[in-house]
Amino acid sequence: MGLINIVSVGWTEDDLTLGVLKLLKSGMPVYLKTSRCGAADWLDRETIDYTTFDDAYQNAEDFDALADRTASALRNAAEKADIVFCVNDAGDETVRRLTASWGNCVRLYGGVSEESCLNGLLGSSYQRVSASDIMRFEPSPDEGLIVCEISDRLLAGEVKTALSDYWPDDWPVYMLKPDKPFAVLPLFELDRQKHYDHMTHAALLPITDLKIKQRYSFRDLMKMMSILRSADGCPWDREQTHESLRPYIIEEAYETVDAINRGDGSDMCEELGDVLYQIAFHAQIAREFDEFDISDVTTAICQKMIRRHPHVFGDKHCDTAQEVVAVWDEAKAQEKAYTSLYEKLAKIPLAMPALTRASKVAKAMDLYAVNDDPLDDSWGERFYRMVRDCRRAGLDPESELSEALRRRVERSANNEVPEPKDK
Repeated sequence: MGLINIVSVGWTEDDLTLGVLKLLKSGMPVYLKTSRCGAADWLDRETIDYTTFDDAYQNAEDFDALADRTASALRNAAEKADIVFCVNDAGDETVRRLTASWGNCVRLYGGVSEESCLNGLLGSSYQRVSASDIMRFEPSPDEGLIVCEISDRLLAGEVKTALSDYWPDDWPVYMLKPDKPFAVLPLFELDRQKHYDHMTHAALLPITDLKIKQRYSFRDLMKMMSILRSADGCPWDREQTHESLRPYIIEEAYETVDAINRGDGSDMCEELGDVLYQIAFHAQIAREFDEFDISDVTTAICQKMIRRHPHVFGDKHCDTAQEVVAVWDEAKAQEKAYTSLYEKLAKIPLAMPALTRASKVAKAMDLYAVNDDPLDDSWGERFYRMVRDCRRAGLDPESELSEALRRRVERSANNEVPEPKDK
């Protein structure tokens, strides 16, 4: 088995490095991913023979099939002799497949990548994605984007549709080809051009103004929160503290539950956003006082979920939801390491609604298998006994009472209520 020597030949003929030229003149068989590159023009003038995979572009069912077919052909060629394979960029999918399958027979050589050429021409660093992968890609509009190999009008339409979720329809798009000057057109015209091929690329400049974004990321939310808390931001936001915000996170949580109970997806989306905003608010305040930041929050919850799901991220096995609950409780008990029932009960937040807190107390009493008989016949003890029995029946007391109240409110809709005698 010979060597497959892979070189990047960049965007135009002028991008060929001295090392690449030496390999091309070495006498080894030369293979080009495509003849539509500057290296082909140079090879023609130097009368150096080469083989291209242009036909494979036309006949392959998709880009995955093209990469497989190209990699297989190169391996067969390398069975006979060392070869040189020229690509526009070493990040090419064919290169990834060659190195993954036959890494001991692959040598990567330095050269100018197409990506570095384009970034140099555009004067900035861009994200980069193949047009065939655009539907699986989530761009970040504040970084800009280059979409490569827009080979036909149908693919251009898919690119336009995907990018319209992130950039305005009239956002300028730079159409890039190695043999033509840049063309600038609005995004909505991306699929209305006369000619496309696998050397057709499109670049979108980053969006720097938060107000004109089509979609916002979690990073955008934290940036907005930082602006609101800044000296030039909002006076009210600057004055808030963890304590002053305390009522709002409870209020937003209740409004979210209400939207869930009503089955209103639109309201649920909005209310979850309000909850998320409260989380971002607290994280921003904490960052300013060097307490923690949002990455500490996300890290803590991800670590907890990994610990609490050993049946997913570890070696435990669960077939039912009940088994999962038992594993969760076991992992939680190991983390908390309570030394007594009192310590466990004391950790149940006092700020919880009494009904919810009573349910958690009853659960803990059952887990520890201690005497849970009522202390007396007070109304409080009667309420607790009902909560305990409800929980033992597999029901959530809060939900059961809420549903009963809902039914009563609905039943009263058709009944006129007389004016009270004493106001």
